Amino acid sequence: MLLIVYFTVILISLRFYLSDFIFKNIEHSQTSETQRYSIKHGNNELIIRHYKPELAKYCAIFFPGRSGNISRYEKEIFKHALARNISIFAISFPGYDGAEGKSSYKTVLTTGKTALEYINDRTSCKISESVFIARSLGAMVAVKLAEYNKPKGFLLDSVAVSLSSVIGNHFKNNPYLWLGSLLPLANIMEYDPKLSESMDLLTYAPVVIFQGEHDALTPYKDIHVLSERFNNIELVKVINGSHSDAHKKEIDLYINTLETLFELRNE
Repeated sequence: MLLIVYFTVILISLRFYLSDFIFKNIEHSQTSETQRYSIKHGNNELIIRHYKPELAKYCAIFFPGRSGNISRYEKEIFKHALARNISIFAISFPGYDGAEGKSSYKTVLTTGKTALEYINDRTSCKISESVFIARSLGAMVAVKLAEYNKPKGFLLDSVAVSLSSVIGNHFKNNPYLWLGSLLPLANIMEYDPKLSESMDLLTYAPVVIFQGEHDALTPYKDIHVLSERFNNIELVKVINGSHSDAHKKEIDLYINTLETLFELRNE
């Protein structure tokens, strides 16, 4: 009887409340952007933070992971990019880092598409000449949005092959939820975006993925298998890297790679 209740709760949660599980509400933290833009969609708000060097040479669009925390990436990524004259537009979806509302998969795609159009039309940054930088869940969102707003290239890290694979690994790593990993999650979940499906539509652009050797949530071996299917994907194995620090452990190579992606000629 307890097992029936256990599996029923998981089934209902994944089928009807998946966005509540996936998307957090993150309180605002102190940030130091050059300029801030707000985009409203009903009760939801998306915030774009612009970090601009004195002599901007390139621009990149940054999509954070599930935990948001833009102030963290100001220190870990943005300051290094700014030193190379790379302008950063960092996106905070509804409920994240001071943006009002609550994210769902639908609102993230809707507000994200509008945000990219806003950046392209109202700033000096043109999406076709930009690079998308994205972490973890943000990478899944970035490649999906790129189907409609095509950037010059992608710099991703700690990437999942599918949302169901992340949920499955999360369950496996939790002593109270591991039985849930035995369920056919891809068939149960309300939605299950897959990296391969987006990559099929983005073969025109170079993609570099930094993946931690010891990433337990999005294992290196999974993304390695997928990367071999696509000629435009370069996979960097970060020795001793985990899900949270792959970009930090190889930050010099990470920023060098970002700069190289801007300098590649479009075919």
